[in-house]
Amino acid sequence: NLLVFGTVFATAPHPHAQPSGVDPLEELSRHDVVPFLGIGGITAGNVGSVVEAGASGAAVITAITESPDPLEAARAFRRAITDAWRRARSVEGALA
Repeated sequence: NLLVFGTVFATAPHPHAQPSGVDPLEELSRHDVVPFLGIGGITAGNVGSVVEAGASGAAVITAITESPDPLEAARAFRRAITDAWRRARSVEGALA
């Protein structure tokens, strides 16, 4: 089971969707639910905030498919998500 939550940020493919920001992700992470992903307007520059808010990751289409270099865009996402997971784990470890 997996939950996908969005629209997190403004996104051109869905111009009328009201972006929620990461606050609802933080609220969702406080409850014992299935793992969840953020979706909507996710970029390599903001995916870290989605993960740091408690999401397991993000569902991404446009930021990769419309990139001039989709492979590098995917690599940038992987780096950003990995860095955010590391930061989240170090915070969890400090709180334990």
